[in-house]
Amino acid sequence: GVISIERMYPFTLGSNIGTTITGIMAALTATTALELRNALQIALCHTFFNIFGMYI
Repeated sequence: GVISIERMYPFTLGSNIGTTITGIMAALTATTALELRNALQIALCHTFFNIFGMYI
């Protein structure tokens, strides 16, 4: 079937935010404090980029 834009928009935003969880989980596998800091910084930048993009 066909889904209207009004119904599809929340699904698109949710999936966009949901994909950032994978990066955060991968960042948590870092072995040293420096690696953890750098990995979380990138993962959270990706998350915030998608969140701010949602508001635009």
